[in-house]
Amino acid sequence: MLGDARAGFLAQAGGARFSLGIGGLLCMGAVAAMAAVLPKFRAYDARTDEHALAERARREAAVTT
Repeated sequence: MLGDARAGFLAQAGGARFSLGIGGLLCMGAVAAMAAVLPKFRAYDARTDEHALAERARREAAVTT
């Protein structure tokens, strides 16, 4: 709902195109900030993660039984 409020206020201030543009820039900024703050998340690979491999094996075993 906070995003809806932001979009509404910015659309009222500068129009729909302005609101969409600012929203896109804010989204890209948030992704970049999270990538900088969470380097382990950025380096995650489900093909080599022990927990992901164990879950995949568990699901495959459940399908075969």
